[in-house]
Amino acid sequence: MQPVPDGAHGASAQADRLLRLPQILDLTGVGRTTWLTLVSRGEVGRPIKVGRASVWPESEVRAFIRSRIEASRGGAR
Repeated sequence: MQPVPDGAHGASAQADRLLRLPQILDLTGVGRTTWLTLVSRGEVGRPIKVGRASVWPESEVRAFIRSRIEASRGGAR
């Protein structure tokens, strides 16, 4: 792993946060059943287990949101 330069912790560190399901549902606007169906279909990455909690990297959740936006707008403008 390469060291992170001073002052570069902002956006990249935030993108690597681990989000629990309620945070994801709030961020994406989808319901619990819909999110879990997306996970089971492989459209979204499987959760990481931390103890009993299931979490997803924020960067993966945001990538999912971007892909849905691009798909709904027909790709590039």
